[in-house]
Amino acid sequence: RRIDAMLRDMQTRFGTTIVYVTHDMAQARRIGEAVFCASGGTVRGPFAPEPFFANPPDAAAAAYLEGLREPEEERIRPGPS
Repeated sequence: RRIDAMLRDMQTRFGTTIVYVTHDMAQARRIGEAVFCASGGTVRGPFAPEPFFANPPDAAAAAYLEGLREPEEERIRPGPS
């Protein structure tokens, strides 16, 4: 949480936008004013944090929030050994 406070302080003091990349969804919820989602080489957003977490905009975001890397239909399956 010290990082959260430090980032907020820097943003207030310098009046600038900060891009912070994290996989920590609790932290993203705490400090994010906007959420972006990256999947398959595409970045989508911005999304307001609470609506994003309550109702993910697509299957990739929903799967990530459920702890998966990507939706089942898009998962790369290993070939025969």
